[in-house]
Amino acid sequence: MLLLYSTIKEYLVRLGKASIFVLISLLAGLLPVAAQDKLTCAEGFRVFVDARGEVCVPQTPKRIVATHDVNAGVQVLSLGGPLVGLASRSGEFSPDIVKYFDLSDMEDIGGYYEPNIEHVLNLQPDLIVHEGYSGTLYYSGEGTLASLEAIAPVVAIDAFRPIEEVMADYQELLGDSVTIPLDDQQAEFADVITDLQAVLGDDWKHVTASLLMGSETGLAAWGPTALVPNDIMTRVGVSWVAPQIEAGKEENGGYLGDFSYEETDLFSADLVLVYAVDGTEELYDTPLVQALPAVKAGQVVLLDEPYFGNHYPNYIAVAKNILVDLQAIENFNTDIVAEPETQTTASADATTDAPNNEATATKAP
Repeated sequence: MLLLYSTIKEYLVRLGKASIFVLISLLAGLLPVAAQDKLTCAEGFRVFVDARGEVCVPQTPKRIVATHDVNAGVQVLSLGGPLVGLASRSGEFSPDIVKYFDLSDMEDIGGYYEPNIEHVLNLQPDLIVHEGYSGTLYYSGEGTLASLEAIAPVVAIDAFRPIEEVMADYQELLGDSVTIPLDDQQAEFADVITDLQAVLGDDWKHVTASLLMGSETGLAAWGPTALVPNDIMTRVGVSWVAPQIEAGKEENGGYLGDFSYEETDLFSADLVLVYAVDGTEELYDTPLVQALPAVKAGQVVLLDEPYFGNHYPNYIAVAKNILVDLQAIENFNTDIVAEPETQTTASADATTDAPNNEATATKAP
């Protein structure tokens, strides 16, 4: 680059000083700009990079408030962080958190997009965590973010990413406040993945799977990592049926709906996961579902409760529930349907380490 600059400058000398001034100014725009000064934090604070950029956070947070429950608070709880206040839903803590954590002494700070500023202030937090998505941070009320930032640093971590990335960010954010080792959780989850592969037999790489879920108009397809059960089975290494591979494409964002019940056969697979909850409890009993070869063979996992939350206690619990159902299947048949030519699977090596995951995952159920 220096040689190029010198050559051009020598040429410009012949053009006159005015031309030199103009053209060198233009050239300067093509050269690397000096790096801006990094954010400097006060004593006792450090730089952390969240969904919006750099922010100064306490070296060791001691009192944390989460203004989003399943996309901020539960991740802190899963690492044993010092959470003193948590957002609620309609005046109650989410059942998807209560089933994993004791919240009897937790302070309710209001709705997950409409926190009660006075309640937050009374808790005197040194850190506030919230959901971040695509570089943005959202609250319903105008001025809410400014009011919260006047109390403590507000950090927004994108929870719509692979669980490894999300939890690594929370571990870094909490620092020495972590009391439940992340490595232990990851190791336990990897062990369950291995158990799932074992129960499917030596031919587990060729198992075809589908997840049936009702929608307002019929059936919906979710991408291979968009829901927690899907993500788990993708890590096991199964192949997914065509509608779910299609749903997983970037343009569909992990979701594809409006399949009629007459198209149930598109979800025919060696293993069928049926999500029967939230008004779709009768889905499993419908004649078209019962007619699927895997259902006739008893190769079904019935998912009868929501599984919200991109954190390891949830992933481990869901994986163990699937394992129990698979262990109840005798002589699992991997040849009920033909394996699709286009597969969306995790490699055998990736399943026990840090498997890939779609950035578009919603981590809903």
